[in-house]
Parts: sequence; C-alpha cells; structure tokens
Amino acid sequence: MSVKLAVIGVGNRTGKYLHFFSLHPDAVELVAVVEPDPVRREACRKQFSLPEDRCFASSDIFFDSFHEPCDGVIIGSPDRFHHAQALKAIERGWHILLEKPVAQSYGQCLEIAAAARDKGVKVGVCYVLRFLSIYRKVRELLDSGAIGRVTGVSHREYVGIDR
Repeated sequence: MSVKLAVIGVGNRTGKYLHFFSLHPDAVELVAVVEPDPVRREACRKQFSLPEDRCFASSDIFFDSFHEPCDGVIIGSPDRFHHAQALKAIERGWHILLEKPVAQSYGQCLEIAAAARDKGVKVGVCYVLRFLSIYRKVRELLDSGAIGRVTGVSHREYVGIDR
C-alpha cells in the first residue's frame, strides 16, 4: 500500500521529493500537483502520468475542487502562502510536510500548530541541512573538545544557478 500525496509548488526542493517518488512508486503515489508555472506543471503531469483534472494552477482551485483520497501534502510553495495552504490542508485532515519557514509570523506558526493539534494532523517542517552528516560530525567534534571551542561562525553555502 502506498501513501497518496499531493504537492503544492514544484520548485527546487519539491523536485527532490518528486525524484524520490519516481524511485519508489510502490511507496508513494502522487495524486495531485499544484503549480502556477504551466511548463513545470505539465512536466510533472507527464512524469507521473497524472490526469489533467489532477493538475492545478492555483492552490485555491485545488482545495475547492480536489476530493480524491489523499494522505498528505507537501507544501513547497513560496513562503507567503504556507500559512493559508497549511490551514486548508489541516482542515481536510491531511498530514503536511512543510518547507521552511512555516509561516510569516510567530502567531501564524502557533495557529498552524493549534489547528493541527485540534484535527490530529501531523505537520513536519523541513530543516533538511541541519541533519547532514557533515554538520553532525562537526557538532560531535565540537562537543568532544577535539577541535577546540567555537568563538565565531562564518557560514557560506555555494549553490548552483538553480537556487
């Protein structure tokens, strides 16, 4: 039995999850995609053989008209939409994998948390980089005193043109 998931926003991060979906079709079934960019939406539709009526240009249309079975949703849309989309997904009883930041304010975060708690929905927040093995190893070495003590941090992340 596979988990039925929808995705909102088919950008860089969601693309990583979709790659996982394609590698594990027995574990995850993509049931709907929401993406305002028609080229990205169509590419996703073709990759996962989705019917056109499961591909949406806006989350408002998606939440108003999608009524198929769905276990959860990955929200990878622009940050300013996270709060409203999360609340609508929670209202539907869907579990959420939510890209950071959760919302635009602390109050919105509390509102999402309260709604999820009341509905019995799980909301996972993606803070992916902090769990990379390199960061765990640095933490281990610092905690052990093997490399001295931290007096300052300067972090740079060199990313490609797709970021």
